[in-house]
Amino acid sequence: LREGAVLYRDMLEPNLPGVVWVHLAVRQFLGDSSAAMRAFDLSMLAVIVTCAAALLRAAHCRSAAAAWFAVAATGFYLSMSEWCHTQRDTWMLAPALLTLWMRCRHVRQRAASESDNPRGWGLTFGTFAEGLVWGAAVWIKPHVVIPALGAWIVGCCFIRSWREILSDAAALVAGGLVAGALGVGWLLYSGSWPFFWETLREWNPRYVQVGRESWTTSRFLAMTFRMWPWFGLHVLAVPLAIWTCGRALQGSRNGIQPASAMVAALYLGWLAQSLLVQHLFDYVHVPAVLLAILFLVLYSTGGPRLTTGWRIGWAAFALFAVMASPVFHSERLGVWKQCVTGPLTPRLQDRLAYFQNPQRADLHRVAEYLRRQGVSGHDVCCYSSDLIGLYSELHLDPPTRFVYLQELLIYFPDRRQEMLQALCESGHRFVVTDLVGCGMTWEQTEQVGPAGPLGPPPGYPAVSGVYPWSCPVVYRSGTYLVHRVEGVAGERIEPFLQPAPPTATSVTARGGEHSGERS
Repeated sequence: LREGAVLYRDMLEPNLPGVVWVHLAVRQFLGDSSAAMRAFDLSMLAVIVTCAAALLRAAHCRSAAAAWFAVAATGFYLSMSEWCHTQRDTWMLAPALLTLWMRCRHVRQRAASESDNPRGWGLTFGTFAEGLVWGAAVWIKPHVVIPALGAWIVGCCFIRSWREILSDAAALVAGGLVAGALGVGWLLYSGSWPFFWETLREWNPRYVQVGRESWTTSRFLAMTFRMWPWFGLHVLAVPLAIWTCGRALQGSRNGIQPASAMVAALYLGWLAQSLLVQHLFDYVHVPAVLLAILFLVLYSTGGPRLTTGWRIGWAAFALFAVMASPVFHSERLGVWKQCVTGPLTPRLQDRLAYFQNPQRADLHRVAEYLRRQGVSGHDVCCYSSDLIGLYSELHLDPPTRFVYLQELLIYFPDRRQEMLQALCESGHRFVVTDLVGCGMTWEQTEQVGPAGPLGPPPGYPAVSGVYPWSCPVVYRSGTYLVHRVEGVAGERIEPFLQPAPPTATSVTARGGEHSGERS
């Protein structure tokens, strides 16, 4: 965008543009480095903790509750994989908690009114500002509407008159419409509107459908294992939150603070939309876990003293969390000095990473090979999302608007010919693929065949007439192959290769080691 590109026309993006605006602001004021983006990510976590502390005070919790939440939330967030960091879902929680705190103030003020009239323009303007912030959060992800609506409905249980409720709703909607109008104005001014509208109509329905199709029990269990024991907090938080909201909706408000009921409603709504509406990705569920922590801290500290049962429960959970956290694993504790003093190498990043893929040391060798080939402009196609960092490292532009090519081929099989035609017209010289991401096992990718360590493994089938598998392999590093593009016209395109069974004569070696050192 800073170089004159038009969003949705020059890059297919199935989401609203709010997070793009956030990235533009961060890169404008903090720079383009990874450290700058991660610093912003931690600052958003700090905003979340601050807003949560304000809500805990509004619920008249014990003074130590905010500190307990800060420790638990930070411990959880830093224990998650790199897939969960610098994601729009967590950032969206910051304005959500801010507006929830504003909502608590408005509910208390409106509930205290003894007349049927709103208490002046100040209160109405405050509700309008709340709607403005909610509207801005919708531009990041529209799913925030579900928890916002739940919190508003429960908050209305503490307001006395229907006139107050209608006035409150009108001001909220007005603020949201203004935020929506400002966003649409940017889309029109930047020239993105017709392409944005095309994406909503022609691409997004299938994208939503894919999310439902990919929701499987095995994937869900794998996610809960990666987020253990934190994801298990839902088992306790959900029934307590339902009970709290139920009492508020039935009018049994004695002993229930508006802040407690609205936090419970926000939590239940967020958990519902993350499980039922969104894709089954780890980072989608980070905000719901943070809200579960907040609600349980609020529930357990709302009384005059912490009961013995809650003390034992929190202590046992803390022990499990510390034992499960990768922060305290020996291989990470052993590199703190190098992390602080440097050098920060790709091999160090691989040692710190939660996931085995991508292998940054191998990708670095791929980048060095491509530099030696004098690549520039649109010369390289990064086939899957794990390779996307090569574009920025080599100062390249994606050859087509279909930047996450492999994923889009899976999500939109009826659009494959359109993507192939765009590749034909791009004139790119190389395509980089990831064998593990494309269907081969780690064992198969580590084998060395007759072509040597820089050639494809023996289980790799060069499929004639199928892009990119028909393109000859000219370099290999670990699980990554660099293919030379000799012609795309007349071929078809498929997202996955079908690896051949391992041969008895193949040699197993660590791909990143032999392709780097021996070359």
